[in-house]
Amino acid sequence: MLTLDPPPAADATALEKFRIVGICGAACDFARLPDAIQNAWRTQFPQLGSYMKQYAAQTAAAKSWIDYNPPGSLLGTTDQHDYARRALALGSGTGMLGLRRDEANYWITFTDGAGAPLTANKPNTLHLPPGGIPSKAFWSISLYEVQDRGQFLTPTPINRYQIAGNTPGLTTNPDGSIDIRIQPTAPTTPGNWLPSPATGGPFILFARSYIPDSPVLSGTFTMPAATAAG
Repeated sequence: MLTLDPPPAADATALEKFRIVGICGAACDFARLPDAIQNAWRTQFPQLGSYMKQYAAQTAAAKSWIDYNPPGSLLGTTDQHDYARRALALGSGTGMLGLRRDEANYWITFTDGAGAPLTANKPNTLHLPPGGIPSKAFWSISLYEVQDRGQFLTPTPINRYQIAGNTPGLTTNPDGSIDIRIQPTAPTTPGNWLPSPATGGPFILFARSYIPDSPVLSGTFTMPAATAAG
């Protein structure tokens, strides 16, 4: 990856530190590293894996939405040098390639507003304010099924994997707000249906706002929690 997509010059100091421990792309050969470095990898790598699992568990236990790109975030910029956070996010399966926050904002949730895990064996409603997520371009809510190796789009009977402001048939309430129905079977308003896994298993919701509007950029907008539909 380092060969295909060379890092910016500003990362030169960090890259030299990586090279010393054997992270430098195709040019690095583990067998040629000093014995001390090889032994350090062998002894510490299992601990890193355990740490990543703990991080993933803490993230999944968080109530409602986690803002990936809050005010002050350096995600998507060359000034983001928190390599430990990058490794944890990618290694735990909750990471992503992100744009700058003036280009996009991201939220993720594993739970409803009561802190209960999102599972397809119970219907949920996500009530968005008039106009949906404040965006100058577009917004979307995507659903990913939680599996052993990460989170993936799940097959649906209508081939729908997200609800967005331009979803065909999307209906609004009299005040312009939007109720997204998250369940495995079709509701009475099919245009607002975001199908959840037919297996009844756990899933996550991922919200995106492209060219976020001022309420998102200022941090005054809060993603509403999903609620059990009863």
